[in-house]
Amino acid sequence: MSLTDFYRGNAWRQLRKRLMLERVKADGVLYCEYCNKPIVKASGCIGHHIEPITADNVHNWDIALNPDNVQLVHAKCH
Repeated sequence: MSLTDFYRGNAWRQLRKRLMLERVKADGVLYCEYCNKPIVKASGCIGHHIEPITADNVHNWDIALNPDNVQLVHAKCH
């Protein structure tokens, strides 16, 4: 599986969507986990891997699909 295939895949899309729902704060806003400013559009939200995904570890779900390894950030903060 290529990195492009991974990011276009259903498992990644579902994880990103679930994290976006889970990480909304009590005020109903999703904040960038880098700059702490509101993320206004879902399309402007990037799932950033803390430990980067590579061709060598893309199949390791403990890295690739681990919620603790993903920050939700603005596209401009990525």
